Amino acid sequence: MPRRSKRNRNHTDSDEKTAQDDTTADLTKSVLGGLKGGRRLDGSEDKQQGTTTFKVPFNDKFIICQKYHGPSADENASLIFTHGAGGGIANPATVEFAKGFASAKSALCFQGTMNLKNRVKCFTAVLDEHKAAMALGGRSMGARAATITATDHADTVSTLILVSFPLTSERGGESREDILLNIPGSIDVLFITGDGDKMCNMVNLSRVRRQMKARSWSVVIRGADHSMSLKDKRGVAAMRAKTGQIAAEWLQDRPERTEVIVSWDAETSEIEVGEWQGGLGRARLSKKDADDNPEESEPEKPQARKRQKKRA
Repeated sequence: MPRRSKRNRNHTDSDEKTAQDDTTADLTKSVLGGLKGGRRLDGSEDKQQGTTTFKVPFNDKFIICQKYHGPSADENASLIFTHGAGGGIANPATVEFAKGFASAKSALCFQGTMNLKNRVKCFTAVLDEHKAAMALGGRSMGARAATITATDHADTVSTLILVSFPLTSERGGESREDILLNIPGSIDVLFITGDGDKMCNMVNLSRVRRQMKARSWSVVIRGADHSMSLKDKRGVAAMRAKTGQIAAEWLQDRPERTEVIVSWDAETSEIEVGEWQGGLGRARLSKKDADDNPEESEPEKPQARKRQKKRA
């Protein structure tokens, strides 16, 4: 069974109302920064089915948050999640992941700027308001912010869910693995990565995982890029939602094996989920051994697959 956070479990959804009604902070400006593309929320949106939009005070501004309610309407958010640098929490890649996660457990997404240090500060502010969360997570730059925040709060955070973690920038260059290597052994980590992600080479990620102090699991999406998009666009929304569902199931009950491959079958319009394989999260290789044996770092192919129909 997964380790539970040491944070106060008596936190309830009433805290969302407290954040909205707080008159001690100036809530006239939201933390939007330089986000582009119109894929952000301003806090005035009508309530979507199954979601609640609210504000968390942040200095003299506020952070826009959106909770995706799980099967239990009164359930505390199990995951605090944030978007990448290229868009807000209305970005389809974030929305579809959150909807999939909420099929099993509630998730809270928050909106921040493109500045990594500022995003970490926002993460801390939201975490302080929602202490019952079991996990922190994010996609792309948001995954980096989640990693730093979890490491800074390792006494209370026990789980990370990292979607499309960018080991390098789009132009390549120096690896960003240091923050992964700094994650303490008390935190469990789930990576969800497309094998076509140019910012996260799978062999390099496997090498880093072998060196991490933290236990880690890996979900590999065949044919997916950094935005978790597929060549066959019919499967994109369903695949993103499936990754969220897998993350929620992993959070509830860690599998003994540590790697799984998920793929989209264009002929049948179905998602195929392989069996969990390998034991990479418990193995430890030195950096030299990992570099000398890159083939050992590649994910195993699933021996059997279960077909799951495309979401409507």
